[in-house]
Amino acid sequence: MFESFVVNMVIAAVNIGSGILLARLLGAEGRGELAAAQALPMILCMVGQLGLPQAVIYFGARDRERAGEYAVSATLLMLGFGVPLMALTAAITPWFLEQQRSEVVRLGQIYVLLLVPTAIHLLPVATSRALHRISIWNRLRLVSPVLWLVVVAALFLVDLDHPAAVLFIYLSLFFVAALIMIAAVRGLIGRPMKPAAGAWGKLLRYGLPLTLGAAPLALNQSLDRLIIAGMLPAAELGQYTVAISWTRIGLLPVTALTGVAFSKLAGIEQRSEQLRFIWRAGLGAVAVSALTVLVIAAATPWALPMAFGADFRAAIGISFVALISIFLQGIDHMLKVSMQGLGRTVPITIAEWSGLILLVPAAIWLIGRYGLFGAPWALVVGSGTVVLVLGLALLREARRGT
Repeated sequence: MFESFVVNMVIAAVNIGSGILLARLLGAEGRGELAAAQALPMILCMVGQLGLPQAVIYFGARDRERAGEYAVSATLLMLGFGVPLMALTAAITPWFLEQQRSEVVRLGQIYVLLLVPTAIHLLPVATSRALHRISIWNRLRLVSPVLWLVVVAALFLVDLDHPAAVLFIYLSLFFVAALIMIAAVRGLIGRPMKPAAGAWGKLLRYGLPLTLGAAPLALNQSLDRLIIAGMLPAAELGQYTVAISWTRIGLLPVTALTGVAFSKLAGIEQRSEQLRFIWRAGLGAVAVSALTVLVIAAATPWALPMAFGADFRAAIGISFVALISIFLQGIDHMLKVSMQGLGRTVPITIAEWSGLILLVPAAIWLIGRYGLFGAPWALVVGSGTVVLVLGLALLREARRGT
């Protein structure tokens, strides 16, 4: 657990570092064009996994001798479904990015190929976790963010400030790295790595419901940038992307707290004791989230331009509004952990879908009326909706418990 926590912190630090270098390398307009080209492919990769990594972990852990077979089956399934999904995503990209240059649209259409190395990457990562080789799993999940940082840092050093170079080089190297990772776990599997007979049906039956539940969370994290890309110039999307990257630092302390709280809560047998723990941990999460947001807000006027560059001063005002959403997301994390610890996961899916359903029209209306400053307020609407729905669900559980 400690090793996994450390890796989580390393990944967060790597993402922050690559975000800073990208902003300084590309400037506001180039950073916005990169974000626009990535928007649809990133959603495609999150939703297009079809819940198969979790299915491989589940079935592979139950039958370790066939873990490799399940992983191969899942990878082929993801690639099979991925071909029409990639074609559809490429076809609708011009409609979503109609405000962007034609070069950005074409780059977004090509970048949908990210789903291919993502599917190959599934095989070694899911297999190592199914076999409970956690150290190997932690090393493998570092590959993608570290590779992204290496590419960005290399281009920063040679001053190659073109979004296409960033995406093409990363896509090529990620494909090669995914193949190498398969070789790295080959020794863990005794039997030949081939598709498992009759596995595809049960992998999909297990994975698709998970995708239905996880899809709104994935969309909530990316759809705002896609809407901005379709309505505003790339330079404004660049300012917004930097503001979101900066403010998301505020989630690190509260996610560490909720990670510990979940394991503690799950081990409490009495419902009354669980509810008392939720109350105490909830107050702690609110306090930690509020303190973190206040510290970041105080540091933002000087720290953000110092880290990302003077070109991103416009992101300061956006960050102040986005921090309201970060505070709400900190509470949201604790509410989700509380419902999971109580064994109530359906309200989490309902809450995420509710937030997404309100986020989309709110973003379109607010951005259309107030421009870029409407986007972070749309995040506040979405996050507030999730907190409200989960809070009401937790209150119902508390009444039942008493």
